[in-house]
Amino acid sequence: MRKGYGHSGQKDLAYRCYDVAKIERPELVNTGPYGVWCVDNCGVEVVCGGTVNVESTMHWTSPVMSTWVLEGKLLFCSAYQSALQSLCDNAFPGSLVRYGVSPEQGSAPVDDSWRCVKSPLVVYEGHAKCLDSCARISTCAGGRQATGSSDWSLQRQLPPDQVDAALRDVAPPCLPTQTCVASSRNPPQCTAGESGAGASGGNVAATMHLEDGDTLETTFSSLVVGVRIGDCYLAKLDLASQRVEVGSGDRSTVISTAPATPPSKLSVHRRGNEVTLTLQYNMGTESSNSLFYAQPDASCVGREPIVFEGLEPEARVSRGRTESISS
Repeated sequence: MRKGYGHSGQKDLAYRCYDVAKIERPELVNTGPYGVWCVDNCGVEVVCGGTVNVESTMHWTSPVMSTWVLEGKLLFCSAYQSALQSLCDNAFPGSLVRYGVSPEQGSAPVDDSWRCVKSPLVVYEGHAKCLDSCARISTCAGGRQATGSSDWSLQRQLPPDQVDAALRDVAPPCLPTQTCVASSRNPPQCTAGESGAGASGGNVAATMHLEDGDTLETTFSSLVVGVRIGDCYLAKLDLASQRVEVGSGDRSTVISTAPATPPSKLSVHRRGNEVTLTLQYNMGTESSNSLFYAQPDASCVGREPIVFEGLEPEARVSRGRTESISS
């Protein structure tokens, strides 16, 4: 489903179910009159790839599609993201709210600010950062692309005090004694104890803890997965872009990968201040590859929280333990 023009006799922009084969140049974003628009989880329109040829398009149009968008917003838009989107609706109409949008080309965040951004500065196919239903940063659609616009006038930064106030007004989905397990569908799960095992939903964020000697493993099919250990370690596995970025503090390293075919297996091990990441992935039906990276000075102390972001519903995180060896 996209929003766009129909055949030459349909002069209005409307939601339509297009024959994918009739959408021309889907790899290119067309910001002109015959481009197409998608909606994010909160029902905000953002330009996406493809062009409608009014002479050859095949599609189905119905007013019920607008109802689908509204129903989808209730089901998929987190209360926290919705609260910030309301700020942008008032401050910069026609924009969508995203975290860490960079003035540089590409989607890597360079700051910790929330901004109201408009297309074509952001496009649906670009990776972005939003708030999930547990108020955690998670991957979402509608971000920068290397080939996207560089018109920086299409954004406004939200004042941090307004962001904080809006988020405080959102009623927490879980009790203080419970762990919130996010999914793409509302509401999130509220569980007692760690939430890595048995978490369900879509785009799951599994929250556990990592101590000295611990090993956590997960097998997943998502193409973009994040790993965050407290404030001491961060990794982003972007298999769609064939890159893995790992870092600690202000230091980061980017590692290239071969084209990956799901599922993939990720292992995170901690020994003292060293965090080791091992990724095993398929490159087709009969070949596989692996990536190993050790961060010797991650400065993790004691029992650190670890969050796996972007896991699909079926993914599970299992815990092992390797005792530290005293030297």
